[in-house]
Amino acid sequence: MNLDDHYRNRNALPEEELKKYYGKHVAWSLDGTRIVASGEDDFEVFKAIEAAGYTSDQVVLSYIPFPDEIILGRWSLLGLEEDECDFPTE
Repeated sequence: MNLDDHYRNRNALPEEELKKYYGKHVAWSLDGTRIVASGEDDFEVFKAIEAAGYTSDQVVLSYIPFPDEIILGRWSLLGLEEDECDFPTE
């Protein structure tokens, strides 16, 4: 797998296609040309990968954020107020 090609192909996927996966965890084909499975969490994605006849070494896992979603390391913030956060804010 060539990561440069993978990311170039992923970035070329039309926005209309990506919209279907906003807020979902996905499994990309190794070449990055298509999403082969998706789910609300990693467990659902792994079940969908298996159901589609793939193994974990045949896909690349990622998350498709909403356009206004900010990803900070492991935390994802989407318009949360400080008192709604379950992690330290100071």
